[in-house]
Order: sequence, then structure tokens, then C-alpha cells
Amino acid sequence: MTKAIDILKRAARILQDPDFVRWTKEEMLVWLSEGQVAIARVPGAYTKFAILELKEGARQALPSDAWGLLTITHNVDEDGSPLKAVRLVTRSLLDCYEPNWHGAPERQIVENFVYDDRSPREFYVYPPNDGYGRLEISYMAIPKELTAETDETVLDETFDPALLSYVLYRAQSKDSDYAPGLTQATGYFQTYTQELSNAMVARGASTPNASLVPGAANANGGTE
Repeated sequence: MTKAIDILKRAARILQDPDFVRWTKEEMLVWLSEGQVAIARVPGAYTKFAILELKEGARQALPSDAWGLLTITHNVDEDGSPLKAVRLVTRSLLDCYEPNWHGAPERQIVENFVYDDRSPREFYVYPPNDGYGRLEISYMAIPKELTAETDETVLDETFDPALLSYVLYRAQSKDSDYAPGLTQATGYFQTYTQELSNAMVARGASTPNASLVPGAANANGGTE
């Protein structure tokens, strides 16, 4: 990963402020953190895997640094051994198949999960868990705030150009009351969005899912 100071120095050179007089390291570090959070909203930009310990009942919460669930792969034993796979189903299917599934007998092994995009930080499991279940999950994570110039970015290096453009956009926005500053800020923001768009196109073209028959891969890149 790239150290924060490396991106800040590049921005300072472009801004012709190598000594960080007009734009301080502290404020640029804040903008770099903002950029990471903004880019993390791009599917696949910042993904984590975790073993999630379940609580009793059907309703479960994602880790505190998660803003969206990608998938749940399988149950996990106490020693970390993989157990039965877990499948995604719709709530309407479960409601039709077993209307009282929320109150079904609690078990350790999960068979299905239900996810609602309108409530992105939680999901439901079936059957309801007894509090001893463990699942391997993949989720979209929120990057931690960068607090020192020696901190490393959590995004891979392919997003460095977009991070640099974001910092430059925020820097020029300080002078947005003046026409030249507003023009430059707009230009850097357009560059930032274009770089993210290019990354998404390249990711879609290079994924192994591209070799599957048409329709086999979901619009979000998954094959569930």
C-alpha cells in the first residue's frame, strides 16, 4: 500500500506548494481520508473477509466497520474448519415456504440468509441461530481515518491516481470563490470520477466471470 505522505507530496508539487504553506499536511490528510471513504463505495474497492460470531435469533448485525454485505460463504466450526455452505434467498420465498420462520427452533448451522439493501448493515439467518453459530462473510468496509502522514492507505495502488485527484479537488475548492480556483476544482473532480469509471470498466472486463455464459454473473459481479 502507499504511504499517505507520498500522495500528499505529489499533490503539493502539483499545487506548487512543496512546503505545505497554503495547504497544510493536516488538512490534506483529512481530504485523503475522505477520498478513501468515497472510493470505498465502489464495489470491490475495499473488501474484507471476517468470521462473524452470531447472536441468538434470526436478525444479525455486520461488523462495525461494514457498510454493506457482499456475501456469506459458509458456516465455520470453532476451530476454523469450514462447514455447510450458506445460500442467499429472498424474504418472500421464506415467508411463503415457512411463514413462522422468525420463530422457528434455533440451531447452530445456518442454511440461508436474507439481505435487504434498504437496511445494509444487518441481515437475517435461517434457521434462527442459537448464539453458537459462526459464518465466513465478505463485506464492503469503511476505511479508518488516516491520522499520521506515515499511515498507509488501505486501497490498493491502482486507486492512487483517483486519491490524488480527490485531494487536488478539495485543495482547489478552498479557492472556489474565485473563477480560476472553481475551474480547477471542477477539473480535478471530473478527473477523479473518470478514473473511478475507468477502474470499474477495467474490473468488469478482466474478471473471471466475464468468461461465463451470458447471464451467469449477476449485475453486481457475483455468481450466486
